[in-house]
Amino acid sequence: MKPPGHRRGRAQLPLLPLSLLALLALLGGCGGGGAAALPACCKHDGRPRGAGRAAGAAEGKVVCSILELAQVLPPDTLPNRTVTLILSNNKISELQNGSFSGLDLRNNLISRIDPGAFWGLSSLKRLDLTNNRIGCLNANIFRGLTNLARLNLSGNLFSSLPQGTFDYLASLRSLEFQTEYLLCDCNLLWMHRWVKERNITVRDTRCVYPKSLQAQPVTGVKQELLTCDPPLELPSFYMTPSHRQVCMASYIDQDMQVLWYQDGRIVETDESQGIFVEKNMIHNCSLIASALTVSNNQAGSTGNWGCRVQTKRGNNTRTVDIVVLESSAQVVNNKGDFRWPRALAGITAYLQCTQNTHGSGIYPGNPQDERKAWRRCDRGGFWADDDYSRCQYANDVTRVLYMFNQMPLNLTNAVATALQLLAYTVEAANFSDKMDVIFVAEMIEKFGRFTKEEKSKEVLF
Repeated sequence: MKPPGHRRGRAQLPLLPLSLLALLALLGGCGGGGAAALPACCKHDGRPRGAGRAAGAAEGKVVCSILELAQVLPPDTLPNRTVTLILSNNKISELQNGSFSGLDLRNNLISRIDPGAFWGLSSLKRLDLTNNRIGCLNANIFRGLTNLARLNLSGNLFSSLPQGTFDYLASLRSLEFQTEYLLCDCNLLWMHRWVKERNITVRDTRCVYPKSLQAQPVTGVKQELLTCDPPLELPSFYMTPSHRQVCMASYIDQDMQVLWYQDGRIVETDESQGIFVEKNMIHNCSLIASALTVSNNQAGSTGNWGCRVQTKRGNNTRTVDIVVLESSAQVVNNKGDFRWPRALAGITAYLQCTQNTHGSGIYPGNPQDERKAWRRCDRGGFWADDDYSRCQYANDVTRVLYMFNQMPLNLTNAVATALQLLAYTVEAANFSDKMDVIFVAEMIEKFGRFTKEEKSKEVLF
């Protein structure tokens, strides 16, 4: 039986079956010439690497990087002799059933891969899934990749790999799976045996947790150190503060539970008090989560709330002090309109500076800098210290005068700066911010000092 994608009259070079379901979503206006045309912004090199121009009819490479693609291109848009497809730096979020000796899907948003997503790609030798959001991996995902020799899974969300994940990869020789959550415990014992039996090279992959094994090569750790004994050390464990507290932790054992406590007492759903505890949820095979919602904020809600992760190898707890606060606070000043959300007592909250649509290009500093204002919520639940100094002035005139005030004066720019300052001060009566007057006064002082210094230099010479 002929494989999908086989075409008569072209048997001199093996064609690669392109059987991923047709998935096309080009954003940003980079279109093609029809449903069966390669998008205009993709680049097609019909010559293999290192070949001369005469090899134009040979197998080639298609590069569709940084195009805001949301899904994989359909097979009928690709040239017949495509061997390598590069889709790095797009916004692809999932691979569905069925999509070339090389497939590059680095730096996308892939969080889910359907079982059999690569079915039919028996010629694929290199697969790069680096820097995505993959948390779930199992053997069925890689079915059909019988010739895959090199696989890179680094930079994803998983903290471990289940036994048998690579059972269908009979030709695999090189593997990378470094993540910032990688936990070297008893769940990776199988990896040691499998690597030796199959003669696999594991590249650039080191333990991150537990701390005692941090930075050690995964395959270099002694097997007796790969244990699931206490104490419990979770790669990820955090709470998201608001009236709806969300507690998330790395999912490392099937017996894991997330429990809630207030001042040491276990919290359960109580509709009469407006308290709702969601059951434990597993996200993407990599995180376990539970949400606590307190819908009727009242004096009884104040206290020490805790999220406890409980497993057979020990417990781990995160706590936060909660004080019932008034609704969101609005602050309007010469740096903009800031709406501060409810915050937890004792923390410092941050807000992105207001984006000015006019004149922002003349503001000094790198536009890529992340500018934020901060405000502290004290232990009593009241707003206290704040700082808006990193934000631009909201008014165009104030913003320009501030820029003048920051510029150093020299013989080259003094006259031009004075003329520009004069243009902005002609209608000083219409200044709307006291800082306008302050900046102008400081500039006049600066010009006075500059003139005095230059005259003293003339006397000396």
